[in-house]
Amino acid sequence: MRRMLAVSGKEERKADTPMLRTLRRAVEVVGSPEALAEALEASPEMISAWLLGQQALPNDAYMRALDVVSQGPHHKLARKPK
Repeated sequence: MRRMLAVSGKEERKADTPMLRTLRRAVEVVGSPEALAEALEASPEMISAWLLGQQALPNDAYMRALDVVSQGPHHKLARKPK
């Protein structure tokens, strides 16, 4: 029988899910987590919790984030070019 060795000191990595990638891309499109909070009708603290994987991203917020990403720079909240 094989014994599995515990690995100590190894940081747990947060899952890189399609939902989190979409949320991060939506932040890029609108320019800041605060602007995304406005677009998703959520608090900036909730956006942070979602981005850090501390809270599950609700489906309705995910769908709105997909909308932001799909419209890209043409979204009404997209940051202005410099």
